[in-house]
Amino acid sequence: MFLVDTLLPDAGAAFSAPRLSVAEALPLADLVLDTNVLLLPYNTGTSSLHQIEAALTPIRDNGRLFVPGRVAREFTRLRPFKLTDLLHAISNQSNNIKIPDDLDYPLLRDLPEYQSLSTALKAFREARRTFLKAVTGLCDSIIAWDGNDPVSATYSRLFTQPCIRDPGFDKAEVLKDLRRRVEHKIPPGYKDADKSDGGVGDLLIWWTILDLAREHNRPLIFVTGDRKADWQHRSDKKGFSLGAN
Repeated sequence: MFLVDTLLPDAGAAFSAPRLSVAEALPLADLVLDTNVLLLPYNTGTSSLHQIEAALTPIRDNGRLFVPGRVAREFTRLRPFKLTDLLHAISNQSNNIKIPDDLDYPLLRDLPEYQSLSTALKAFREARRTFLKAVTGLCDSIIAWDGNDPVSATYSRLFTQPCIRDPGFDKAEVLKDLRRRVEHKIPPGYKDADKSDGGVGDLLIWWTILDLAREHNRPLIFVTGDRKADWQHRSDKKGFSLGAN
C-alpha cells in the first residue's frame, strides 16, 4: 500500500534532484563496471583491449573506477567458460574440414586431369595435417594461459585493490530485501528471480552502487550490457531511463 513512499521517502526529491546527461556526468562521475562488460573483451581483439585499458587507466588514477565484489567473483567464475567457448570454436574449424574419398577410377588414370586431381588430393591431405597441427598448437597455447589470458592480464594491471568495492553486507538483510523486490516487482533483482542465484547478484551490485554513492556523494555511471527492465525503462526495445530503485 505504501510502496511508493518507501521507494521515494523524500517527496521533494522528485523535483529537486539534478539530472545530468552522461556526457556532463562523465568527467565527475564514479564509473562502476558490470560483469558482462568485463567479459566483453573475450569477443574482441587485443587492439580493443588496449583501448579499454588506455581509456580506463586515467579514471582509475583519479580514484573513480570501481568493480563491485560480486562482479569480480562472477567474472572469475565465468571466465573459464569464455575460454572454453573459444577452444570449442577453434576445434570446430578442424572438424568442418572433410577429406574426399580416395580416387579409384581406373578408366581415368591416363587422363592428365585425373593425375592433376590426384596430386591436388595429396596436397590437400598434407595441408590438412599442417592445419590440424596448427590448431592443436593454438589450443595448447590457450590452455597454457591457466588464468593469465590477455584479458585477465590486462585487468590485473588495471584493477588495483582500491578499485574493488566489496562491502560486508548482512546476508539476511540482503535476502529480506530480495524477497520484497520479487514480491513487488521492484528492480533490480526481480527479473532474475528464476536464475540459480534468485536475482541476488544484481541486488548485491545495486547495494554496492548505493554504498559507493553515499560515501562519495557525486554522480555515478553504471556500465552494463544488461537490457532487462531491472536496470532501465524500455520502449520499442530501447532503454531510456534508469529503472532501479
